[in-house]
Amino acid sequence: MHPYISGIIGIIAGLAILKYRRQVKEMMGDINFAEKYLGMGGTYTIILIIGVLTVIFSIMHMFGGLGSFLGGLFGWLIPGNKK
Repeated sequence: MHPYISGIIGIIAGLAILKYRRQVKEMMGDINFAEKYLGMGGTYTIILIIGVLTVIFSIMHMFGGLGSFLGGLFGWLIPGNKK
């Protein structure tokens, strides 16, 4: 799939997560570790973070920055890649 098409789909999905986070939370229920470590409303916070990261990573994918970002971050895991 072309990066622009998948990027736009990712942006739309991320914005939908942000807009409908209450319905997403009701569908999923509470996320125990989020409620424990982030306090009351931690589930909403995690859903918000996931939505924002989805939008950011989709924009990075559209413009070719995601591959270099992940390569720099996790490139040492690839066999034969010496850094």
